[in-house]
Amino acid sequence: MNCSIENTISILIPHQSRDFNPLLSSDGPDDNTGMTQRDFAEKLRQLIDEDPKLTPAGLAIKAGLSSATIRKLLSGENRNPRIDTAEKICQALGTTYEDFMREKPVPEETEILDLVKRLSPEQRRRLLGYGEALLDISESLSSTDTRARK
Repeated sequence: MNCSIENTISILIPHQSRDFNPLLSSDGPDDNTGMTQRDFAEKLRQLIDEDPKLTPAGLAIKAGLSSATIRKLLSGENRNPRIDTAEKICQALGTTYEDFMREKPVPEETEILDLVKRLSPEQRRRLLGYGEALLDISESLSSTDTRARK
């Protein structure tokens, strides 16, 4: 994907920063490490629940971790997983940490990406302008509504 598509999509689709670390708690750190496993563990639990062939013990063996490490992570007993542990788990699952943590796009996002890929560079620039104008109008209407209510 080239930069012009990414710029267009960044305007049209809300997303998280590439620097966002999903292991960092949005509610603040649990302790001095600043990390929490809530998001990673929830995704891992969901994956294990959805795949009858995937077990905590089997994952532990494949990741080179103890079964206790996986059990503690899934139960929430381990409140601060290390990044290297998360990366080992992801590698065992055949993915990267970044891909594992990335939210799957909703159908509208996929449609927009497919549309943008078919546009010429000039059409992409126009689409970017349309998107910016749409946001400006929405913000303007929102601030007008707020003032009218006061």
